[in-house]
Parts: sequence; structure tokens; C-alpha cells
Amino acid sequence: MNRLLRQGLLLTLLLLLPGVTGCKKLFKKKTPLDAGVAIVDDTTTTVDPQDKEDEALGNKVGEYIRNCMNAMSSRVYQSRRRYLSWVPKNGPTGHETRVYGLYQVTGAAKCDAAATKAKGMLPSEPGIEAAGQRYAKAVVILEPLIKDAYTYYDQKNYRDDKFAQGKVLHPQLMAAFDEFVKADHDIHQAVGAVTKPLSQRQLARIEREEGKKFRYHRRNVLNIARDLVEIGDPSGEDDEVSFAVYDATFQDLDKALTGLKDYGVLRRSDLMNTKKAKIGATTAYDNFVRACEEYVRRARDYGRCLRDAPAFAKTKDGKVDLDKLPRCKDSGRRDFGDKYDAFIVTSNANSFPF
Repeated sequence: MNRLLRQGLLLTLLLLLPGVTGCKKLFKKKTPLDAGVAIVDDTTTTVDPQDKEDEALGNKVGEYIRNCMNAMSSRVYQSRRRYLSWVPKNGPTGHETRVYGLYQVTGAAKCDAAATKAKGMLPSEPGIEAAGQRYAKAVVILEPLIKDAYTYYDQKNYRDDKFAQGKVLHPQLMAAFDEFVKADHDIHQAVGAVTKPLSQRQLARIEREEGKKFRYHRRNVLNIARDLVEIGDPSGEDDEVSFAVYDATFQDLDKALTGLKDYGVLRRSDLMNTKKAKIGATTAYDNFVRACEEYVRRARDYGRCLRDAPAFAKTKDGKVDLDKLPRCKDSGRRDFGDKYDAFIVTSNANSFPF
């Protein structure tokens, strides 16, 4: 999976877990919107079966998201990029003038425990469980190798053995990194296939129970923002984008954000009412809106770049081949992705109307 979806999607997935805004009779108390955790009141018998199933599935998937994907993926990729920024393809030669080492990575044991726990949770999801086990195994193997390499380069031990240990570690590191990349792709695909329909059911449930208020507008914006980033920067080997599809989804996002802002103008007092929202909800709302506006601005610029793509960058069916797309004048694929990542990080830190 590419950089922006690797960093942005895993954060988004946590936002899309069901349960934290579910049926009011289902929960003893509400938890922060982005926590992905809910407390079920087992004494309640008036629970919609789909809501209860969604709640259980959300809790199961949350183990993988919180303790594996969110906890480790970004850091592993950062460490891998740093290592590959200086080491030759076949490993250190002993003549390197710049040695940057790599970054430490932790959390493999916690991820492994979470994957084991999640496998035993209902409902059964063989695809996610297999992907989770593969991911956990990959990081359990990778973490000690990174630790050894980090210590070796951080302490400059290569100056004593002329990179002998570095040459031994390199093929082991690369094999472990390669397996991690495959495992990371698999778990994102498996989790994404579940959380996307979950998010749509949650949005419908919010509308059914509360109407189109702050919670609905926030979730609607997040859902469409995720759709747009997946369309604008597709994962895997598919690097072709339909501008028509991108632009239609962009218009939906712009409309969704306008809906949130219009409602915010009318009902801002609700965010200042401590019976309806937590202290600081107005600031959280403002931060969320500003971050989304920045994402929309960059997404609009990127859309222009796709729209104006030269003929040689287009496929026979009119799609834009991102591998052939020249550098964008205002904002390209990377800027578009960075703003999405920043928006999701801001969203995680600024929940409302709780």
C-alpha cells in the first residue's frame, strides 16, 4: 500500500469503528468518538441485531487497528525508508560516507497478543484473522532485526568491523521488510473491506437515531474524505485515476463540509452546552473544520492537475496514469496525501460533540 493510504487510512479506520455512537440503549456510557471502544449494557434486550453485530465486529477489528496497524505500520515504513535512503541495494559495501542507520520499532509483542485475542473474538472473520496473524508474525520477526541493526549503526560499530555485521544483517532485514510490506497490504485490504460498509451502516444509524446533527455531519465528512483519498491515490499496482469519478467524489466532500459548517453556524450553541457536548467541543469543531478545509483546498488543486493532465499521461479509456503524470503546478499527489494525513490526525485529536 502506498504511503498516504498506509498512514492516513489506518487512522481513518479507527474513526470508522461502530459502537461509540450506537443505539443509546446499547451503552452504559459514551466514550470519545475516536477511541473505537464501547461498553455494552448486557441487561438491555431492545438492541437491533445488526447494531449488536456491528459492535462486536468493531471491537474485534479494533484490536488489529489499535495494537498493530496504528501502533506499528507507520514507524516500520519510516525505519525502512531511512535505511534504504543510504544503503546500496545489495547491502553496505564498507565504503559508505554517509551512514544514517534506521529507526527503532517497538510493539511487536503487544500486536501479537492482540492478534491472538482478536482471533478468538466473535464474529468469525477468517480473512481478517489470517491477515492479522501474518502481520503479527512479520513484526515479531522484524522487530529484533531492526533493534540489532539500530544498535549496530547507532553505536558506529561498523567502524570496528568494516561493516561485516551490517553485510550479514542486510539480507535478513530486507527479507523481513519485504514480508512486512506484504502482510501490511493484506491486513489493510482485509480490514478496509469490513470497515467501509460498517461506516456506512453507522452513518445510517446515526441519522436514524439522532437526525443530521453534528455527529452525522462529522461522520459523513470522514467517510467521503476516505473515499476521495482512495480514488485519488489508489493502492496496489493500480495507479490510474478517473478524473470524472474523482471530481464527483470531491464535489460530494465539498458539499458534506459545507453541510457541517452550515449546521455549525446554526447550532454552535450546542457545542458550548456542557449537557450536550464536552468542554472544548467548540475548539475541537473549529480545528476539525480548518484541517478539512486545508485538505479540500489541496484536493481541489490536485483535481485540476488530473483534469489538465497531458495526453501522454492518459490511458485509452481516459484515465490518468499517475506514473506518467508530470509534476503538478499547485498541488500534487504527495501534497494531497499529506493534507489528508494531517486532517485525520487532527480529527483523532479533536472529537465533538462528545
